Amino acid sequence: MAEPYHMASTSKFRKLILNLHLWVGLAAAVLLLLIGGSGALLVFETQIDQALNPKLARVSPTGTTLSLNELKIALERQYPGYRVLELGIPESSDTAYEAYLQPASGDGLDVAVDPYSGKALGVWDDNRFARKLHGFHTHLLAGKAGSAIVAGGAIFLLFLSLSGLILWWRSKIFGVSLQSSGPKFQYDLHSTIGIVSSLFLLAFSLTGIVVHWEDAAGRWAKRVSQIQASEPVPRPAQPAPGVAPLEPAQLLSLAQAAVPGARPTTVALSDSPASPALVILKYPEDHTPAGRTRIFLDAYSGKILSLTNSRAAPAAVVYVTRLNREIHTGDIGGWPTRILAAIFSLFLPLLAVTGPLLWWQRRQRE
Repeated sequence: MAEPYHMASTSKFRKLILNLHLWVGLAAAVLLLLIGGSGALLVFETQIDQALNPKLARVSPTGTTLSLNELKIALERQYPGYRVLELGIPESSDTAYEAYLQPASGDGLDVAVDPYSGKALGVWDDNRFARKLHGFHTHLLAGKAGSAIVAGGAIFLLFLSLSGLILWWRSKIFGVSLQSSGPKFQYDLHSTIGIVSSLFLLAFSLTGIVVHWEDAAGRWAKRVSQIQASEPVPRPAQPAPGVAPLEPAQLLSLAQAAVPGARPTTVALSDSPASPALVILKYPEDHTPAGRTRIFLDAYSGKILSLTNSRAAPAAVVYVTRLNREIHTGDIGGWPTRILAAIFSLFLPLLAVTGPLLWWQRRQRE
């Protein structure tokens, strides 16, 4: 936050913080504007995706859903030469299932399927708006380089949030008079938006930093919790000749029996005897999209090879793998916190605009 125009003197420390706040804010303004605007939209990523693709996303519930076995058979009939390797199970009854189909060679297909009829509704486009929006927010659609830039933006935001609090503490401006104009109006607006959103911006920056360095944070969490680093998933035993892999419904049943109370979100089938099957589940308190409870099974015997139960994880691991993301996205408290996350994400572009505007107005007066 810039210093009030009518204040003529200040401490050396305050001047240092003010100048750093100013130049960091100018350097990061465009990036923070883009991250804040895209983040506000991304809170509603699923809803936007469904609204833009209603024929693929929505179904009319009619009776009971088909079993996963029946869906697999139906899809492979509709796509000859393809194998169903993954089935996504949504929470709501009016949402289509998703399936990943792999051909003998070439790229696979992400297919939407009506779970009541088994009819394929179409193929999801990886270049659709919601997917691009997610990629833009996380890495500016520029791979590792873009991801590093976004991480730098989170660090800048952390500094701006803390330095803004220090600068605000002296003036304690809270509120904007509609009777004021020019630099005073801009400053009061910037100060008020900054202090109102400060805790949320701190949360966005800190959680964003952890998201970017999630692997390193996960290793730290395991060391703090005094648990060993994750071991590779054991290879399944070689099946006897002629033994067929278990059907998706059987794998799902075995996984649900191992973690009662968790809802399945994904069943990934084995693509060869040497690879395991995977079932992903989530407990009611888990607000991540797919869930953080994962079970690898031998696709032929059904033996559990590895089980990661989010309820059994130490607090530090739970924070890094689940809570940190839920705080960052606003999912932690459901719709109320998601709406708050969207609102305060939009405050970031306002700050990114009013800050440089204050700087420009000051230059004009000098």
